[in-house]
Amino acid sequence: VFTPHSLANIFTRSGYTAEAFHNWHGDCYNRYEIFEDTLGFDKFNDYTTYTDVYYPKHCALNADELLFANNLTKIAPADQNFYSYIISGSTHAVGPFRFDFPSYYDDEFAYVEEASNWEDLTEIYPVLLSKDKNLVTRAKNYLVGTYSFDLGFGALIDHLKKTDDVLHPGKKLIETT
Repeated sequence: VFTPHSLANIFTRSGYTAEAFHNWHGDCYNRYEIFEDTLGFDKFNDYTTYTDVYYPKHCALNADELLFANNLTKIAPADQNFYSYIISGSTHAVGPFRFDFPSYYDDEFAYVEEASNWEDLTEIYPVLLSKDKNLVTRAKNYLVGTYSFDLGFGALIDHLKKTDDVLHPGKKLIETT
């Protein structure tokens, strides 16, 4: 079912390019059909379209910072008006039995578990003090996934700050986005 009033269709009718980005494989849940055919995105990008070999090696359990790193110029192109829709992968699979996050996000776990960070985190996220190991693991996974998204989003903001907007000479993308 075509949805003419979706944001992607509204933006593309206004001359924008519209792309969706996700860390999972697009064949799951007919995402190509949903995003391209129904919602009107010009393109749905999943991990199979990325150049980083980390993606297929780890069964699509991908850090959002990698999603951003592989797609910065597609998410925020300098030479066209754009609408980009980003679906976080890092915060989806937080269950303690589904994936072993520390083996995928070792740097991020090390950061979260640094003594000073851990103390601050337990104060604002008291579930980390639970005696239930599964709750603690789920909470850590979520925090690490969120931290990974923050790192990627920070890279996007940096890209917007340093990239010249071709359509608006003398301006950076951060000023026109």
